[in-house]
Amino acid sequence: DMVRCDVPTMDEGVTELDTNRINVTLEAVQVQVDEAAEQLRQELQNQAAELHEFYQAQFEQAEIQAQKQQAEVVQEAVRSATVAAAKHVQEELQSQEAKLHG
Repeated sequence: DMVRCDVPTMDEGVTELDTNRINVTLEAVQVQVDEAAEQLRQELQNQAAELHEFYQAQFEQAEIQAQKQQAEVVQEAVRSATVAAAKHVQEELQSQEAKLHG
């Protein structure tokens, strides 16, 4: 909604009434501009907050994923070590048995 601003031609002369009308119009325009700027500022602030939340969630998700993978690597290492230790113990027992029965 545009604000019309009828500026009189020079030969009519600018009366005090015209000046007042122009000032009122300019003030109205200024109010609209201020309101629009405030609205824009609010929207930008909201978008920034949403983006922050989104990236925070992405970051946390990535961290959880990394921890899961780390846990899997550790579990696998523990499993391998356990299997190797069990094998070693079994071989040791068989060796002892063979000595006893040998």
